[in-house]
Amino acid sequence: AIGLILTLYGLIQNVGLEPFPYINIYENNVFGTFGNQNFQSAFMGIFGALLFALVLNESESTIRRYFLGLLTLASFYGVFITNSWQGYFNLAAGIGIAVILNLFRLNKIKIGKAFLGLGIVAGIIVFLGLLNQGPLASALEKASLTARRFYWEASVRMLVDNPVLGVGWDGFGDWYRRARTDNAVISNPDLVSNSAHSVPLDVASSGGFPLLILYLALVTLGVFSVIKVVKDKSHLSVNFIALVAAWGSYQAQSLISINQIGLGVIGWSLLGLII
Repeated sequence: AIGLILTLYGLIQNVGLEPFPYINIYENNVFGTFGNQNFQSAFMGIFGALLFALVLNESESTIRRYFLGLLTLASFYGVFITNSWQGYFNLAAGIGIAVILNLFRLNKIKIGKAFLGLGIVAGIIVFLGLLNQGPLASALEKASLTARRFYWEASVRMLVDNPVLGVGWDGFGDWYRRARTDNAVISNPDLVSNSAHSVPLDVASSGGFPLLILYLALVTLGVFSVIKVVKDKSHLSVNFIALVAAWGSYQAQSLISINQIGLGVIGWSLLGLII
């Protein structure tokens, strides 16, 4: 329901018929109810991953699958009109997860394992690209990513310097200038941020290793819950796969973006449902 509303709302914003008197500080007008096009893009990616997984249900009626397919295409277009790359990133992650789990559901174990291996390799390559390493470094080089790397480096310094308690919840903005690297100072001395633009790193810098370990433990519990269901084929339904695809899409987004409340509520709710 939320996906349908925000898809329609994004389309309305895209044609310049915004019904509410927002003062938009960004060049793009498509931001849904999130206030920023990056979050709208990320949400549409999560929504698209969920829909794509549901389309794979061969037991559904043809009409319903066509309808879900059209909605999936609409979510792709919803990402496109935001002019933000985040949605493509987490949409690809969610679709990959949906395909792999569906192969396991259909007992195509060898193919599923092969796709899982390819997915892991692709994920590593993309991760290295985000860090300006590997074959995708040049393709992923853009101003917003360069700034994120500065934030990530600063958050790691905060964690290392304050390993037990961190710098306090939402303390990143107060500590950024003293924790940033020399390269960040030289490249963009006026750049500041109140977030590490990565949920795990925000957690780590805010609460040190204890809070980071707790956060990773919850995520790990979600992963093991998925593995448990995959092993027990009787419970591996298309609906469960859709939940996991959406959660995986959120997790991909959370690695490179801030802990936005609208997305965070969805991410944590999906984790709870999976467990």
